[in-house]
Amino acid sequence: MSDTGSSPNLLALADFPGEEIIGAPWIGSFLALGSKLSRYGRETRNRQVVVTVSAPRRDFVAALIGCGWVLVSKTPSVSDPLAVFRSLIEDQPIRMANKRDIITDRFRHLDETKKPPHVRLARSTWSINAIQSVAPVAEFESAARAVKPQPEGLAQLAGMDRDWDLRLVNPEADLAIVGTLSWLQEDLSASIGPQQGSVKPCSIESILQPYYLGCATWFTKLYSAANVSEHLPFPSDFRGVILDGNSAIKYISEVTAPITVCVIDRSVVDQTASEILIQLRNSRSEPIALSDLSWSPPLGVEAMAFSVPL
Repeated sequence: MSDTGSSPNLLALADFPGEEIIGAPWIGSFLALGSKLSRYGRETRNRQVVVTVSAPRRDFVAALIGCGWVLVSKTPSVSDPLAVFRSLIEDQPIRMANKRDIITDRFRHLDETKKPPHVRLARSTWSINAIQSVAPVAEFESAARAVKPQPEGLAQLAGMDRDWDLRLVNPEADLAIVGTLSWLQEDLSASIGPQQGSVKPCSIESILQPYYLGCATWFTKLYSAANVSEHLPFPSDFRGVILDGNSAIKYISEVTAPITVCVIDRSVVDQTASEILIQLRNSRSEPIALSDLSWSPPLGVEAMAFSVPL
C-alpha cells in the first residue's frame, strides 16, 4: 500500500457500501499521515506534537488519519494461552478469542487435572484447545461476548490478518477521535479500498473497530465534542488524539496525548480554532517541518506542525 496514495495504488472511497468507489490522491495522503504520525509518536519524548490540517471540507479527514494510525499498530507479542492462564490470579479480567467469538470475562480457575486442561471463567468454562488467544485486560467494564470481526480489505493488505486474533485480544487501543459524533459515524460507514486490483473495499469502521458500550474489543474510541469535557483528562493509554472541527479543537489545552491532530474545516466561517492554534504555536512551541514527518499535504490542503512541552 502506497503511503502517498498515488497511482497505481490510488485509494478510493464510496459514501455507502455497494457503491462504486472513486479515487483521489488526498485519500491516501491523509491515511499516510496517520501512519507516519503513529510511527513518529513512538519516538516522541516529553513533548506533544501538534499537527494542524486545514481542508476545504473536513469530511473523512479524521477517519482516514485514524485508519492510517490503526493500520500500522504494533503486533502484540505471541503468548501460549495455557501459559497466560497459569500466570493469572483469580478474578483477573481477560479477553480471549475462539474460532467464532471474542469474549471478555473474569478468570476463575485453571484445572490442569483434566486432559486437555479446562479454564473456568465467571460465566463459562472452556477447554484450552478451544482458545486461540488470550490476554489480561487492564480496564474491565462488564463481561461481553461478540462474534469475532474479520480482517478485510486494507487490513489484509497491511498484513493485520496474519496476527488478527492477537490484535483482537490485546489491541493497542491508543487512539481517540473527538468531533461531531453523527458525522464521524457517517464517515465510518463509507467504503475504502484501492481503485484497482483484487483487494475488495471494506468499511472504514472495520479498520477503526470503534468502541461501543458492551463491545468485546475495540481499537479506537470516538467522543462527542459536545460532552467530551466529561471524559477529560483522557487516559494516558492514548498516544494519539484527533480533534475534528472547531468544537473539538477548543479542548486542545486539556489534551496531553503525545500526538494531537487538529482538523480545521475551511468551509466554516468561525476562526476560533485557528486563533487557538496560532496562539499555542506562537507562545511556547518549537516548529516541526512537515518534511521531518516525511509527509506533504495534498493539493488544496494546508498544514503546520509544532511541538509543546508535555
